Amino acid sequence: MKKLAFLLFLISAFSSISFHSSAQEKNRMFNISQNLTLDGDEFYKVFKPLFDAGVHPLDYSFKIFNRWGELIFETSDFEQGWDGIYEGKMVESGTFTWKIEFKLANNDDQKVYTGHFNVLR
Repeated sequence: MKKLAFLLFLISAFSSISFHSSAQEKNRMFNISQNLTLDGDEFYKVFKPLFDAGVHPLDYSFKIFNRWGELIFETSDFEQGWDGIYEGKMVESGTFTWKIEFKLANNDDQKVYTGHFNVLR
């Protein structure tokens, strides 16, 4: 019987989620916050995943959608995150959806993860 990989969700003390899957991908991990605060403080100013290792740098996509499913941010640059600006204005508080797609560095496995986060003002 084929072993099924499973996904662990680890909640940290800083309101972030760590994604880590089992044996086959034990070194493929990323963290992503559950919040983006647009209140001018130094915490959670840019929303982006933080990768540890194992992702092919030329096959990466990070997208953010508003509550109506409209694409409001997209990048293929690991270093670029979203600052809460859409069409030149700060978005209102609310829940948004993120989608991350990437290929593993050591093989051709394509991974897709989605989740939700809150913008707080």
